[in-house]
Amino acid sequence: MAAFVGCFSGAASPLLSKSQNESAVKTSWCSSISVVQKAKTTSRRVSLPSLAMSASTADSTSTDAAPAESNDIYSKFWEYADSVMKERLDDLISYPIPEGFECKEEITGKGKRAQWVKTTSYAYQTNKLRQIRAAHVQGGSSLQVLNYVIFPHMNYDVPFFGADLVTLPGGH
Repeated sequence: MAAFVGCFSGAASPLLSKSQNESAVKTSWCSSISVVQKAKTTSRRVSLPSLAMSASTADSTSTDAAPAESNDIYSKFWEYADSVMKERLDDLISYPIPEGFECKEEITGKGKRAQWVKTTSYAYQTNKLRQIRAAHVQGGSSLQVLNYVIFPHMNYDVPFFGADLVTLPGGH
């Protein structure tokens, strides 16, 4: 399990056990925060556009794809961030998400590689923050992502905040 980097600067996360914190492999800072975890599968590149594959195009004979929640590792991080925002931002209100994009579940891959993928989106706003958005992708052992961004209103001369917690196969 990867350690939460944004608030704890690479230190152990209080949300995870000692063994889960010890399995964090790599932390890198770019325009956002990335955390990568070891995975016991073959290394391959995964692009987010491929997650939009329709269930009707997946192999209909495959029934052994488990729901994405079975390996969900970032829900605790989102739940914590969501509770802190609701506790500290008195004027927090919902930001509109287009209908049908709040939650999507699809099967990607074919045959033995079929995998349930669930994407959940959350959005809020305040008087000073024009958009607070999170996207949580649960793809079992193949892919786990929590993308969290905060954009201030344009009249404030402050940067936006972005954090990505990402787990890919093979620890990449």
